Amino acid sequence: MAKGKILFETKDINLAAFMHGVKDYVIADVKQQGDRVLFIFHEDDSRKRREDVLEFYNNVGGFLKYTDAWKNLKNFLHNIKKDA
Repeated sequence: MAKGKILFETKDINLAAFMHGVKDYVIADVKQQGDRVLFIFHEDDSRKRREDVLEFYNNVGGFLKYTDAWKNLKNFLHNIKKDA
């Protein structure tokens, strides 16, 4: 990575999915930190990044509703397997 390059890091997989999949941020690196993963993004425009992060956490476009539904379905399937 270029020295002095502005980076953005997050352990939040949903935010990482939003930034990469919806906002087209490039994942520069991924680091394992215990049982968590740190997603590292390149981003030159920190002002735009701030707006994109706020858009995610303010649930503009309903992305958080989608991720909540996904988590609930995943939990549901896990419980079905456990009961079987």
